[in-house]
Amino acid sequence: MSKIFFWLAYTWISLAWVASAQVAKQLAAATANIRYQVTAIEHQPDDKVEAFARLIEKTDQLLQAYPAQAEPWLWKGIALASQAKHMGIKALPRVKLAKQLLEKSIAIDPQSTGGAAYLALATLYYKVPRWPLSFRDDQQAELLFAKAMVMASHLDTHYRYGEFLLARKRFTEARKELQAALAFPDRPEFPEDALKKDEIRKLLSRLDRDERKPR
Repeated sequence: MSKIFFWLAYTWISLAWVASAQVAKQLAAATANIRYQVTAIEHQPDDKVEAFARLIEKTDQLLQAYPAQAEPWLWKGIALASQAKHMGIKALPRVKLAKQLLEKSIAIDPQSTGGAAYLALATLYYKVPRWPLSFRDDQQAELLFAKAMVMASHLDTHYRYGEFLLARKRFTEARKELQAALAFPDRPEFPEDALKKDEIRKLLSRLDRDERKPR
């Protein structure tokens, strides 16, 4: 009897592991496509608001399929925040929702996104308008950037933190972070890295111009 029980338990655990691995594989493939589109849309000449609207629909489908996972909440939040950049004052309800979604992702599992949720939330905190229009808070943004940097050091963390430092006119620190981001080799599974490096080079050129301006 004990052997049968052991065999049944082993079989159940094995099947559960296989199912979990399959879910993880499917989720990774879906999020990789969304992750690429977030960057690629910014480089396309098409209507960006409409393009992000279509991407938001994809994140809705992902969220319906995997509501217990942190990644769908993360990518819907990022897609909404990305669309909001192109909508002016009409974007305010979207950035508020994006904030809630990113916080939900962190609440579910901050580790699973490798700091990406903290990074996205930090970027949102310093790019939105200040009170009373919205919730801009540069100090909170820096705290969140610090959390993201502790969790992962890669192109994205250094790039976004460098962009923040440049906006704050902390030029020496910004150059260090942006150059660190540029030094990372392109990741084969991240085709958007080449596009991001184009953006980083533009930020470094802007930094050069800003440093030359009289203060």
